[in-house]
Amino acid sequence: MTVNCTKYDPFDSSWVPVCIEFCLGTIGNILALVILWISRRHNGWRPFDKMFAGLALDNLLSIMLTDPFIFKRYTSGSTWSYNQTLCDFNSFLLVNNHLSSAFLICAMSIDQFLIAREFEKETGSSGRREGKRYTIMVFVLMIVSASISLLYVTGLSSSRLVYPETRCYLDFICREPYIFTSLSISLILLTVIFNVLSIWKFYKNPYLRSMARYSRTGRNQCCSNMSVFVVVISVVFFVLWTPFLVLMIVPEALDEEVLLWFLRIANLNTVIEPWLYIFLRREAFGRIVHRCIQSRRGYAPLDSTPGT
Repeated sequence: MTVNCTKYDPFDSSWVPVCIEFCLGTIGNILALVILWISRRHNGWRPFDKMFAGLALDNLLSIMLTDPFIFKRYTSGSTWSYNQTLCDFNSFLLVNNHLSSAFLICAMSIDQFLIAREFEKETGSSGRREGKRYTIMVFVLMIVSASISLLYVTGLSSSRLVYPETRCYLDFICREPYIFTSLSISLILLTVIFNVLSIWKFYKNPYLRSMARYSRTGRNQCCSNMSVFVVVISVVFFVLWTPFLVLMIVPEALDEEVLLWFLRIANLNTVIEPWLYIFLRREAFGRIVHRCIQSRRGYAPLDSTPGT
């Protein structure tokens, strides 16, 4: 478990980027989960909320369980290193986070397409979309993702240290992870296809366009905002993760410093996704801040209207 690198770039050996990523990612995902929890009183647990809650929880666990080891590596002056068990554990967490994010974002894209199709028929959201089935689906997707990741780390492949030995990931140089890369590409293609179909349905249907243009409150505007969010988060995920995925498919072009930066870029999804959601729900976030200020001043919280 060695890395063929003898010269360390000072910036690559700095703890500052990891500290910024840890702080923004932790705060962002916790705030997103708090907004989801508080908003459930007005909107209930909609399918979108359940899927994004799974995404935010997975991002938070990945950050809090992997970054402490990176800090330990930096604070030890690069003398401490992973043993094989910790390297496998770190690799499992990162692989599982990437794969589960792809599953859940693809599921959200499909769900938004189904919503657009239902509104196109002017039937609204039917009761069949509610209930426990979406909760079960989120758990199933996360279990499948964890099983595939564990299978690769413990059987189909092995883990390797990534320069400057602060992270571990699949050793895709010695053995290409065909199932992982094929599944990842399929999920990205499905996400792109269903997002394009949703945009096309929105563009061609005057009812959907007028719904977004004239409805300022209520469920219609909420669905419109969620559709925009899913498209944006899909584009961000595609842009940030695809370079690293390409590097896994073509390992001949591997350079240790390039691998480090592509992995860092891919991990930015855990930071950007919750802050995009907070921006979408900025009115709900503002009400939470307002209530906190009122509580500290000893005032009773004001009645709030349902948020988007």
